[in-house]
Amino acid sequence: MKKVAAISLALASSVFALDEYLPIAPKAIEVDVGVSHNAPDGPDAYQTIPLAVKYGLAQGLTLELATDFSMQDPGGGLGQPALAVKYSIAAVEGLAVFGNVVLPFATGDRADGYKGLGVAPGLVYGKNYGSISAVALVGYQLNMKDADDLESDNALRVFLKPGYIVNDKLTGYVGIDYNMAGDVSSTRLVPGVTYTVSPSIALEANVPYVVASDPTADFWGINAALYYTIPGM
Repeated sequence: MKKVAAISLALASSVFALDEYLPIAPKAIEVDVGVSHNAPDGPDAYQTIPLAVKYGLAQGLTLELATDFSMQDPGGGLGQPALAVKYSIAAVEGLAVFGNVVLPFATGDRADGYKGLGVAPGLVYGKNYGSISAVALVGYQLNMKDADDLESDNALRVFLKPGYIVNDKLTGYVGIDYNMAGDVSSTRLVPGVTYTVSPSIALEANVPYVVASDPTADFWGINAALYYTIPGM
C-alpha cells in the first residue's frame, strides 16, 4: 500500500515545470500558483499548493522553476523543486522539447522519503485546428539513488489534452493522463476549462479522477490555477 500511496501523491501534485504548455515570450515572466484538493483511496483527503516561475530566455526558450507544498498529515512539506528548460522546434509548429531536473531535497515529512536526483526529458505539443485545440505532453523521468541509498522507480507520463475552443477566452477540454512507475500505473480522465481574463491573467480548473489503475486504487481531485504574466520589456 505504501507504493500505491506514493504514486497517488505523485499523480496528484501539479509540478508546473513539467506542465503541457509551450515556451513563453522572450523576457516575459510568468508566475503560476494553484491549489489542489486530493482524495486518494484509503488516506484522508489533503491539499497541495503548486508554485512556479517561468522566464523567457529567448525566442522559443523558457526556463522554469517549480515546486509544491503538501498539507497532507503525515506526508506534508515542500516537495522536490524542479528546474526545467523548454525549447520550441522551429521546423515543427507547436512542438517543443524539454529537459527537467528534479533537485534532491525536500522539507517536512517529505524529507523523510525518497529525495534523489531526477532527470526527465520529454516533448510538449500545442496547436489549434479551427475550434479544436490539441495539447499533449510526453515525459520520462530517470530517478537516481539518493544520499540514503534509496531508489525510486523511473516514471513515464503521457498526457493528451484535446479541447474545444468556445471563444477567444474560454476553452473546455477532457484530458487523458497516463502515469506509470515500475509496476504501478494509473489512467485518469481530466475534464476542465481554461479562461483568459486578460493578456496578463489566465485561469484553469479541472477535476481529475482515476478510471483505471494497477494495483486498483480510487483517486479524484480538484485543481485550480492562476497564471500571471509580466510582458517582456
